[in-house]
Amino acid sequence: CYKLCPGAYTCPATGGTIWMKGGTYKITKKNDIGATRPGVAGGVMNLFAVAGQKPIIDASGLDTADVTKTGIGIHLKASYWHLKGIEVMNAPHNCVKVEGGYNTVENMVVHKCGNTGITISAYDGTDMSAGPGSNNTILNCDSWGNVGIDGRGEDADGFGAKEQAGKNNTFKFCRSWNNADDGFDFYGWGDPIT
Repeated sequence: CYKLCPGAYTCPATGGTIWMKGGTYKITKKNDIGATRPGVAGGVMNLFAVAGQKPIIDASGLDTADVTKTGIGIHLKASYWHLKGIEVMNAPHNCVKVEGGYNTVENMVVHKCGNTGITISAYDGTDMSAGPGSNNTILNCDSWGNVGIDGRGEDADGFGAKEQAGKNNTFKFCRSWNNADDGFDFYGWGDPIT
């Protein structure tokens, strides 16, 4: 990301692609795709699996001291990003958390997360994201085997958007199974979800 976007707010106006090779990547810090490096409407930034390869992020080594902040596998705070073809597993909290706007998460597999596998939330920090928590598409994703970090399973959903608001979010052709709580949980979300 820092090679394509060397300074804050300097991603190419035409967008760019980061290719992730196959293999298992064990992480000890969450992957922040920060709001200081957003794409733009005409220049979406991509994080894609190399064709025919299967990159896996194993987030079992993440810190659990403040799990809602440190226990996230991929934390997408930027806008106009497209993630595709990556597997994320064993995150103590969310495997993928989307807080920006106009993002696409496609053909991702998430499992064994301590909370919701893929969730949309409205980022409340100061950033350059466009329409935080709005206009996101979750497409052709699988989320399974999510169980609460304490083993009791509360809030361990397949997909979610909870207790906030954001317009025009879509979950399309997604599958969810064997989660300790709900397959899809939109509890208290203030806007319609398709």
